[in-house]
Amino acid sequence: MNNTNNIMEVGNNSLYARKYQILKKFMQQEPYDFCAMNISTRVADVLRGVLDQKAVAFFKTVGHRKDNRTNEEFAQDLVMSRILEVYIIDYFKSKHGKSLELNGCDKEDVLDTKNRISTEPDLIAKDGSYIEVVSDKFGFWKKNNGFDLRDYKYNHLIELSKKTAVYILAIDLLERRYQLLRVDDRINAVFVKEIKEFGYKDGYHINIYEKNYRFFE
Repeated sequence: MNNTNNIMEVGNNSLYARKYQILKKFMQQEPYDFCAMNISTRVADVLRGVLDQKAVAFFKTVGHRKDNRTNEEFAQDLVMSRILEVYIIDYFKSKHGKSLELNGCDKEDVLDTKNRISTEPDLIAKDGSYIEVVSDKFGFWKKNNGFDLRDYKYNHLIELSKKTAVYILAIDLLERRYQLLRVDDRINAVFVKEIKEFGYKDGYHINIYEKNYRFFE
């Protein structure tokens, strides 16, 4: 297929072009082609700046989820996150025989008006445990010894963990490695006010340790 001309170059946005290239290096294949084959061409075309009427209608429903991003930036972030989730499902199935699937509204079209804001984890395993997927594209985690979660997301994961097993799959895209963190009241998390990356909304900083990383094959 390789229909990748002008991908991530809408408005000459070098940040989003860089995000695409980092994801490409991590996956060791074109994210556009993977998306077109495993999700849909319509969703893949968002990476080329093509937003249809359904996508435009979606932006009217998202509210504060956009933070300070433009429609194109927000859409491309959503699509790249969905590509990563589907890639992870394929990876753990083929490499480790683990059965995972998209959970909750993540099963829906990523740019559909029905896909409302949700605190539900991204993936669910065959045994009923839940997995929230987070990723670092620029090496921030290594510098800061951890990552941040929005406060409503963290609080929901903690509440959910009282009923069933919940994990955070933390992926370092640059170094192709990951950690699987069990969520419970012993997790090393600190409340942080007005996190810049979240549009100055509150969240929690979760510490991670270098020794606990595993590498993707």
